[in-house]
Amino acid sequence: MTVIKTTKIAPPNSQVVIVDPKAKHVDVPQWQELAPFIATSSCILVLCYPEVEGETEIALGNAREVDPGSTPIFDGLLLTPSRILAIETVEGELIFEMPTADVQTKLRIWSDAIKWPTKIMVGIE
Repeated sequence: MTVIKTTKIAPPNSQVVIVDPKAKHVDVPQWQELAPFIATSSCILVLCYPEVEGETEIALGNAREVDPGSTPIFDGLLLTPSRILAIETVEGELIFEMPTADVQTKLRIWSDAIKWPTKIMVGIE
């Protein structure tokens, strides 16, 4: 059982980045306006609540523990060559970091709304 990490933040540009912070090569996706997320094999950008309007609650933990019981907006793999997964601001400020079991990490992301979510849950398998 892992500890669920939670915080409330109003991230710059109303986005957070999910990435291996020590990866030598990260393919940052081109943002598409108001998409709930956009991903490459090494980086995921996730839309948050508008930073000028308020905070987004972000949770990171084991997928079974953070699963709210709804369909995830993302269900796939992320390259984690150093076996670390981080959630950061678009300016590179660390929000959370968690070790992963392998160089590819099965990841699920849930949000409470497709447009301007106030809650983002990131689950590692």
